[in-house]
Amino acid sequence: MLQARKIRRNIARLFFIITTVLMIGIGLSVYFSWQYLITSENEQLERNASITSIQVTSTLFDASKVIEVAHIHLEQALTSGNITPARGQQILEEAVTTFSVYNRTAPFGLMLLLDRDGKLIAQNKEVPKTSLDLSDRYYFYSLKNDPARTFSIGPCVITRTTGRRAFHLSMSLKDPAGNFAGVIAIQIQEEKLTNDLHDMLNHVDQTITTFAPSNQVAFYYPSDPEDSCKSEANNFAKQILPIIEQRQEPKGWINANGLTQGLTTDTYVGFAYSPHFKLHTIAVNNQNLLYTYLSHNWLVLLFAGISICLYSFLFIRLYLQARHLEQSRFESLHDQLTGLPNRRALDEVFERLMRESMRTNTPISVLFMDIDHFKRINDQHGHDSGDRVLTLVADTLKSQLQRPMDMVCRWGGEEFVAILPKTDEAGAINVALHIMERVRTLTFDLPNNESIKDVTISIGIATTTVTAENITEDLVDMADKAMFLAKAHGRNCYQTYQQADA
Repeated sequence: MLQARKIRRNIARLFFIITTVLMIGIGLSVYFSWQYLITSENEQLERNASITSIQVTSTLFDASKVIEVAHIHLEQALTSGNITPARGQQILEEAVTTFSVYNRTAPFGLMLLLDRDGKLIAQNKEVPKTSLDLSDRYYFYSLKNDPARTFSIGPCVITRTTGRRAFHLSMSLKDPAGNFAGVIAIQIQEEKLTNDLHDMLNHVDQTITTFAPSNQVAFYYPSDPEDSCKSEANNFAKQILPIIEQRQEPKGWINANGLTQGLTTDTYVGFAYSPHFKLHTIAVNNQNLLYTYLSHNWLVLLFAGISICLYSFLFIRLYLQARHLEQSRFESLHDQLTGLPNRRALDEVFERLMRESMRTNTPISVLFMDIDHFKRINDQHGHDSGDRVLTLVADTLKSQLQRPMDMVCRWGGEEFVAILPKTDEAGAINVALHIMERVRTLTFDLPNNESIKDVTISIGIATTTVTAENITEDLVDMADKAMFLAKAHGRNCYQTYQQADA
C-alpha cells in the first residue's frame, strides 16, 4: 500500500522535475533564439543603413567631381560675359564625358545650369527647348539665399525636366566680381540608385531613408511607385531622426518602441551617419519579428510541443497505472463492506509488530471480538440490516483505537481483531470495556423505520511480551479462545487468555 503510493508520488515528482527542466530548457532556447533573431535583424538593419549611406555618399562624391569640372569651365566662361545655352550645354557635356572615362555615372540624370533668377539656361545632352523656372527648388534658393554656402543637397522631387524622381547636388556660380551668378546642379536619379543598391542589400522587408542636411528626404529605398518622397515610412523616419541625431554615433540600432507617438510594438531601426555630406540614413524593419521567428522555428517548436504531449501522456499513463495499482492494493488489503483492513493486511502487519515488541521488550495485546447473536439479527431483519450493524460496529471500533500503531481489522463474518502494540493486559482490558460500552449504546436505524438496540459484543484478550522463545505463538488464536470463553460466560463480556487457560 505504502509502496504503491510511494511509486505514484515518485512518478508525480519525476514528472514535475522533468517538466520543469524541459520548460526551462525550452524557455531558454526560445529566449536565446529570439535574442539572436533580434540581434541578427538589427545587425542587418545597421548593415543596410551603412551600405546605403556609403553608396549615396560615394555617388555624391562622384557627382561633386563632375560639378567641379563643369564649375571651373563655367566660371571661366563668365569672365567673358553671359553664357549662351549652347555654350553652357557644351561645357556640361564635356564635364560629364571627361568624368565618365574614369567613373561609372549610371545614377546621374541631367546636369543643369540655372541663371541667377533660377531660369534653366542649359543642360547636358541637349539644349532645353523652353526656359524652365526652377527658382522654387531647394537646391537653387538655398544657395542664392546663403551666399556663404558652396554646395547644397536638395530633397527628393519629381524633376520637371524628365518627370522622374531624383535629388540634386548643386554648387553656386560666381561672376568675376564675386556675386551670385547662378547654380549648377546634377540629378541623382532614385530609380538608378535603387537598382545599384538592389544587389548589395539583403532582401528583407525594410525601408531605408536618407536625409539631406536640411532633414528632408533625399533618397528612399525601395522605390515607391506612388511617391517615395511622401511615403508614410518617411514620416516615421522623420520622427526617429531627432533621437538618432542626439546619439551622435556613426552607426548603430535602436528599439523605437515608446520613442514615437502611437508606437506600442517593437520596431527596430538601424542608422548610419555620413559626416562628409552630413547625411543621416535610417533603415526601418517593417516585418513582424514574432511572425518571422515562428516561420523560422515552427518545426522546432512543433517538435517540442509534440514531445511535451508524448511524455506527458506517458507520465499520465504511468501515474494512472500506479494509482490503479494502489487502489488494487488497497482493495486487496481492506474489507469492501466496512473499509477496515482484512486478514491479509493483518498478516502483513502482525509479524512486524511482534518483532517490534521483542526488540523493545514491550507488551503487545490482541482483542478478538465477535458480535453477539449476529445470526439472529440477519434472520429477523435481513442481511442488509446485518451489513448495517457490521458497518456501524466497525466505525465504532475505529473510533476507539486512536493511537497511530493500533490496528483493527475484520477477521471474517461478524468477527473483528484489534492489535494493540505497547499495551499490557490492564490497558487491553480498559480498551475492551470502552468498546463494549460504546457498542451497547448504539442504535441501528433500519430503512423500514425500525431500529435495532441492545447489540453487544464479546471480546477475548491475549497479551504477551514477545521473546525468542514465544515469538512463534499464535496470539490471535489465543485471543480467539478467550473470546469463546467470554461467549460461554454469557456474552457481552471479556475474558483474557490466562482465564481461558484456567
